[in-house]
Amino acid sequence: MRKKGFVRGAIVLLALAVILGLALGGCSKKEPEAAETKKYTIGVSIQGSNNDWAASCYAHFKYAFGTKYADQIANVYYGECGYDDKKQIADIEDLLTKNIDLLIVQPVSETSTAGVIEKAKAAGVKVVIFGGLCGTDQYDAYVDRDHIKTGYAFADWVATKMGGKGNVIVIMGYPGSGYSNNVLKGVQEALANYPDIKVLGTEYAMYTPAEAKKIVESYFAKRVPVDGLIVDGGLMNFGALDAFIDAKRPLPPSSADDWFGFLKKTVAIDYTNYMVINSGQELSLDTADVAMKLLNGESVVKDDLRAPTIWEGTDLATKINTALPDSYWLASQIPEDRISEFYK
Repeated sequence: MRKKGFVRGAIVLLALAVILGLALGGCSKKEPEAAETKKYTIGVSIQGSNNDWAASCYAHFKYAFGTKYADQIANVYYGECGYDDKKQIADIEDLLTKNIDLLIVQPVSETSTAGVIEKAKAAGVKVVIFGGLCGTDQYDAYVDRDHIKTGYAFADWVATKMGGKGNVIVIMGYPGSGYSNNVLKGVQEALANYPDIKVLGTEYAMYTPAEAKKIVESYFAKRVPVDGLIVDGGLMNFGALDAFIDAKRPLPPSSADDWFGFLKKTVAIDYTNYMVINSGQELSLDTADVAMKLLNGESVVKDDLRAPTIWEGTDLATKINTALPDSYWLASQIPEDRISEFYK
């Protein structure tokens, strides 16, 4: 009997010891710590910030990495090349020495940065291209406005407003630029549908109001009617309209981008027979979104060309806030309470 009692007691003690051990183990076990957010280092090579379009691109990048994704960013390094392709290459070389995880490039030239972009990829750096072709397919994503569709929309709208007949001047930015070439390709595709529209000339005003005004005045001097203006930019159309005003001619249907300097002018002169398309500066924020998706292991579209957004003057006439600075853009994605910080 004593043996059975001893065994029974030992079993009970063993069971109590096991229970006590489990309890103590449970008390001493640490809860798993929340994983820290991975922080990234990013290099951004931009064309510059010496005009309203470029400055707005820069603003969207600074807002993205300084506010929207600030908790995921360790460092952001910017290189402004001032539209100098050789300096841009040197800037990118310098960015690659900073142990970056991802490189964003806004190419000045369609071909000159190809070699250094390929070098970045070979070093394991993710690469996102924004706003222009780069001469290589060795990148992870390319974000841009579809410039051919933009040109088509410009010309189709103006031609329709002209009733499908009459004389039109086409005014582009820089001759030989891939961007201008693609916009012009879209213009030509659209005008092929309007055989009764005559293109008086395709001119390049280098995005300056003064040059655009001189171009239009040169056609007035030839004593030919100008029934429409297909213009790739608000700055240039600003000057083109001045030529009509000075000559006291009726303002024709025209196209432009969404630069507020132009839009405020249309309000001042009570002009609504125009359309504008987003310039693409706001897509720098979309580019930052794509970059962060890549860094966080999400899949993205490699060649992400966005369809243009179109606004008509008749719809905008009462919606333009003329208190906003000329440097602002209708399609800007900067929050309203931050506009004064980024646009002067």
